[in-house]
Amino acid sequence: MSDSGNKIVRKAIGEIGKTDETRYGADPHEAWCSEFVSWVYWKAGYPFSGGPSGKSWLLSDVKSIKKWFENNSTFISKGNADWHKFTPTPGDYVCFGNAKKPRSHSGIVEYLDSNDTLHTIEGNPSSSDIVARKSYSNFRTNTNFTKWVQGLGLRCGKRIRIPNGTASASSSGDNRQPRKAFDQNSGTWWRNRTNQSGQQYLQMEWTGKKTITKISLEFGDHYPRDYRFFFKKGLSREVSIWVPSTKIENNHKKNRAHAWFHPMKDVWGVRLKCLRYSKDDYFSVMEMVIQR
Repeated sequence: MSDSGNKIVRKAIGEIGKTDETRYGADPHEAWCSEFVSWVYWKAGYPFSGGPSGKSWLLSDVKSIKKWFENNSTFISKGNADWHKFTPTPGDYVCFGNAKKPRSHSGIVEYLDSNDTLHTIEGNPSSSDIVARKSYSNFRTNTNFTKWVQGLGLRCGKRIRIPNGTASASSSGDNRQPRKAFDQNSGTWWRNRTNQSGQQYLQMEWTGKKTITKISLEFGDHYPRDYRFFFKKGLSREVSIWVPSTKIENNHKKNRAHAWFHPMKDVWGVRLKCLRYSKDDYFSVMEMVIQR
């Protein structure tokens, strides 16, 4: 469990059995599942933003929480291409619903067991007016519950800024500099000056093994239409190989593109290889954030 996931789950467990919905910021006698989730994340030190004045951490409906994840992290909806690859971890967000109301209830992941049963902690489940544990067998496909899992949001995870690492690239250029590259050095950046159609790359290597679950990218004005991630894996940084992972095709997200992976353990480096450009002269990356 990540540091943030441990804090979130521990805070949620401490609320099990409590019944006062106003404790979590909800109006009296109203459904308060989303308020409970907002309150737990806030108290654990990982608050939402964009709520009402004086309670910016408070998002009081499922639609608002889903939008927050889409804008600030990662939200995987049922039916998404990554739905069967996304492995929820403790502290993540769960969106519940049914055919008539696909976004009607919120919860927090406690853990996923070896039988693919999702265990959650929820406020006011099934209008029970308490905080309680629930479980959902075969959660990716099972629709036998009153409300079933419709989506998942990556809330936990720790940003890795990679101390003691080195950044490198296949080529560079003149004056198109990003604000900050993924090593936090504004002098490190990447550009292809030779009008090649692809195969340029940027990469970061570090001195200790890491576990990676997500990478966020902010591209410059020119960005790769198709690109792929590679992870450096092996016994050591020197004795290792670059292993290909997720390929993104027909990319159109200039700002804040997100790529989510099965937890990749024992990683010594990450390489982003450009396979096709939006324009034929270069691509640039403003920022690259790695999470675990």
